[in-house]
Amino acid sequence: MCNILFKCWLKKEYKDNISHFAFVNGSGGDGGVEAYGLLKSGDIIGVQSKWFPQKMEASQFKQIENSFYTAIKVRPELKDILFVSLEILHQRKW
Repeated sequence: MCNILFKCWLKKEYKDNISHFAFVNGSGGDGGVEAYGLLKSGDIIGVQSKWFPQKMEASQFKQIENSFYTAIKVRPELKDILFVSLEILHQRKW
């Protein structure tokens, strides 16, 4: 879902400046991003989604840091990367 929202946002923000968009198949590792758009300028805008149902602790921040460094290593043209962490509301018992 986050990747689809990212694609919609990218189209709205960059309109006709997108030359390529891809969802990354993470089966062999995602290279630090789950989806990215290549702009005509050569810059890359990427997204990495994380979901932590509890409060974020040191290990979760380390995951984000590792993904960030992997992303800029694999895609040095990366201009921006968005990290998304969603917390789902607790299920309400009726």
